[in-house]
Formats: sequence, C-alpha cells, structure tokens
Amino acid sequence: MNLVSAGARRLGAALAAVTHGWRGRGLTPSTLLIFVGNPRSGTTLVRSLLNAHPAIRIAQEWSLIERFQAGERSWRRQVGGMAASAARFDSLPRWEGYDYRVAGAGDGADSSIQVIGDKKAGRTLLLLARSPGLLQEFVDWCPVPVRFMHCVRHPLDVITTKTLRNGLTLDRNVALYFDLEEAAADLASRVGPSAFRSVYLERVIVRPREEISALCAFLGVPGSGVADSAGLD
Repeated sequence: MNLVSAGARRLGAALAAVTHGWRGRGLTPSTLLIFVGNPRSGTTLVRSLLNAHPAIRIAQEWSLIERFQAGERSWRRQVGGMAASAARFDSLPRWEGYDYRVAGAGDGADSSIQVIGDKKAGRTLLLLARSPGLLQEFVDWCPVPVRFMHCVRHPLDVITTKTLRNGLTLDRNVALYFDLEEAAADLASRVGPSAFRSVYLERVIVRPREEISALCAFLGVPGSGVADSAGLD
C-alpha cells in the first residue's frame, strides 16, 4: 500500500512538473515578487489586491524559495507553477475562514503579465535567514530582477492571533515575531531599498488606493490598473 502511494505521489509530481512547464511557456514576466514577513500580517489581503492588476500574478503559497532550495532550477516550471497556484486560489479565494474575492483578479492575459510572484512570507524568510548563501544563489539564478515585499501589522495583533491559533505560548510567539522582524531587517539591508518594500496593513485599510498604487510603482506597473479593476476608493 505504501509502495502504491509513493508511486502515485511520484507520478503526480511528474505530471505536475510537465503541466507547470507547459503553463510557463507563454509567460514572460520581467519582475519576480517575493513576500516576506510574519504570518497573520495581511499578506493574503495585499496579495489579492495586487493580483487584481492585469499585469500581476501572485501565487498563494507556491513555496518558490523552498522549491529552489530543494533543487528545482527550471524557471519555466517555477513560473508556470506560480501562475497555476494563483489561478486555483482566484477560483476559490477563501483562506483561514476569510473571503478574498477581488474584482478583476486573474483577468489579465498570460501575455500581459509583467510581475510574477509568490506569497509564502514566513517560511521564505526563515529559509533565507537560516541559509545565508541562499539569497545570493537564488538572485544569481533568477533571470529577472527580484523584489521583496514585507507586510507589517501591529505586533500585538499578530502575536495575539498567532497565540490563539498555533498552540504555542505567548512568550514563544513574542520571540518568534521579533526573530522574523529582525530577519526582515537583515534582508532589507542586504538587498537595498530598490529591491525591498515594507507595506503596513493599517495604512492599506485606511487608504487602499494610495498604498496599492505605491506598491505598483515599486513593481514598475501603473497603479491605476489595480485601483480601477478592484474598485479601491
């Protein structure tokens, strides 16, 4: 039974690799976006708003860096996998009990995509912090410029929510929160301000059009594309 299950998993992985490679053939993004930061910091909301831009496509936890570290070096398969992940989430945009449906999400043609990205913020940041050489290895491999987006939410909100959900003690969640924020600060110093942008959830909630337009400018796409399609006012 275990042999059958293992064989089925290997077959599924092989078929997925072929599918993602095929899907990636028609995609020629000019920028890669990677989310980093603490879980429960608004990454899914920011991802969903940006993903409504016709030139932006962001995966819902594709684990790009983890796959790269595990040996996946095909840019076409990685891009195809991110696009497929984004499409799956957009077809049923629910996460942790919340509905992230945004008008315009996934409407852009594959040929119009300029920014491809992955939203696996906490795990990605941990991997980069634990493997100092991984960042440079990844940037050297990636054929397009890499941009990092750091989502930030009030520490008390993040720590309280994590403590209620993950079963760890309050002290442990406090330590984990600040460990990740320290890792984010280190990453920012390594890549520089042109490649790293922090976005504050409370500001996005209060003035979504201005904040999302500024993030689009950081990514090199017109902010009006997402502001109009998502109806941000």
